[in-house]
Amino acid sequence: MAKEEDKKKKGILDKAIDMLSDRDEKAAAAEAQKEKEAKLRAEADARAARQAAADKKADEDKAAALKAAAEKAAADKAAAEKAAADKAAAVKAAADKAAAVKAAADKTAAEKLAAQKRADAEVKLREIQAQNDRVAAQKLAQAQAEAAKPKYIAEYTLVAGDTLSAVALKYYKNATRDYWMVIYEANKAAIGDNPGMVKAGTVLHIPELPETLKKK
Repeated sequence: MAKEEDKKKKGILDKAIDMLSDRDEKAAAAEAQKEKEAKLRAEADARAARQAAADKKADEDKAAALKAAAEKAAADKAAAEKAAADKAAAVKAAADKAAAVKAAADKTAAEKLAAQKRADAEVKLREIQAQNDRVAAQKLAQAQAEAAKPKYIAEYTLVAGDTLSAVALKYYKNATRDYWMVIYEANKAAIGDNPGMVKAGTVLHIPELPETLKKK
């Protein structure tokens, strides 16, 4: 009976020991699980942190690349605009220079044409003046020649017995030498060298008396 009691106690003790062992094992297992889970969480957190850092770096790199690309695009655009502006300025400068050269050439041509026209006008004016001078000189010469020509007041044919003094008396109302010499000088070619020897039938041109004899 004492043996059964001991056996029963031993059984209870063994169960108690088993229960304690099982509890300790479960506690250890729970602790291990807890540590494992904590480790897994730590690893997961580390991976998440690394991923986040990687994602952040990727985002930063992407943003930097986008910024660099935008800055490059802006720089390229600015360079292109500057090149276009420089080209436009060069074209404008060339056009302005060409326009200035053309304007200068046109001005020179206009001045040359104006000078040529003035020269032509002066030549023409001189020609007209020379022509006018020639005409005036001719008219003057003709007038002087006409003035120099003796003016005849009559024509008389000598008859037998006529003398130059008689003819002078007929036309000048004066028979003195100064008067009949006017008739002789005007008809010397027809009368000859001797005014006292006149021939009947000779046609005489009776000139107008000079002013000096008219006053007498």
